[in-house]
Amino acid sequence: MPRQFSKAIFLILLVAVTDAGAPVVPESVSFYIAPSREVCLHEEFEEGRKVLLFFEVIRGGNFEIDFSVKDSNGQLVADVKEQKEYHVKFYPSQSGVYSMCFSNPNSAFQTKLVNLDISVEKTAQSDNMW
Repeated sequence: MPRQFSKAIFLILLVAVTDAGAPVVPESVSFYIAPSREVCLHEEFEEGRKVLLFFEVIRGGNFEIDFSVKDSNGQLVADVKEQKEYHVKFYPSQSGVYSMCFSNPNSAFQTKLVNLDISVEKTAQSDNMW
């Protein structure tokens, strides 16, 4: 591998990992959603630490699902319908367990494969970092 090419890859990785001084903890999960079913994942988030969620329907039917995020008090943080992919960024207003729910209500026969990426800053930062 040419030296310049490997140096460029290192710099890209360095920027991705450090996010200009705001380290993040990435997590990714893939799962299936059966027709007319809902799958909820639960994650503990700390107050003030920026959270970035991104999902993509990888396989199944028309690739569209419904997605919602609720805080530990049941308040909606995000709620979208019939999306193939979506991203949401938020700062939790309180620490606690947040629910990320995916539903496949419009499909009678097609199971969907979904990938969810979760990134959380290690420390609270200002909004200009992402």
